[in-house]
Amino acid sequence: MKEGKRVESDAEIFEKGRFFNVFNLPKLEAEVLKERVEKNKGIIRIFVHPFFEEVRSWHTPDQKRDIEAIGHAIEKILDLGSEKTPPLFIAQDQLEDLEAKLKDKGITSVYVIPTFIASPEPRLPKEMNLASSGIRDSIRESPNWQILENQLESLGVKKILIGGMWLDIKVTPGWGNSTKRIDLSNCVGTMATVLSKHFEVEISNFAYPQSRKEYQTAKKEIEQGQL
Repeated sequence: MKEGKRVESDAEIFEKGRFFNVFNLPKLEAEVLKERVEKNKGIIRIFVHPFFEEVRSWHTPDQKRDIEAIGHAIEKILDLGSEKTPPLFIAQDQLEDLEAKLKDKGITSVYVIPTFIASPEPRLPKEMNLASSGIRDSIRESPNWQILENQLESLGVKKILIGGMWLDIKVTPGWGNSTKRIDLSNCVGTMATVLSKHFEVEISNFAYPQSRKEYQTAKKEIEQGQL
């Protein structure tokens, strides 16, 4: 009986150079990336788990369009070349899945922010064989965020355009004299919220199931309530 192909670990995929781990960039690659960030005035793009959900028969036409748009956007951005667009980082939990999505498109050497399984929490090189960090309370308090922030700052990052899956946006009523606020949740929302404490963060049009459109609507709702 023919044996199935052995699944490579994320650590092995990084070691073979098919993706660049943002926490462990080769010196030359880090210098090249820093120059790209500087040329783009400190702007980068981050897509969080961009292929987490695939188009299914039960999706509405609008949902299918939005899901497919994320993959098309990544392909277009990478096809533009390094001189024409801000650097793209993909926050991903399983590299083999990402590689399968990009392989047919001839895309390699992607900058990756490793995350734990089904979580936006950054996964450090020493944790590549772990599925979870073991944090049971708020992952927003994980010390790994500070390490990611330090790495991005060392590259000269000032502004982040963030998209991917999933993003939920809601307006939370204020208590007493406090004003309403926008709460972002799920993987994209959590990463956006945490990183916004240190960088300017902008929600992308290429997020699902909510995106920049819903974010702008939420902002208007708050602004109108303060008049």
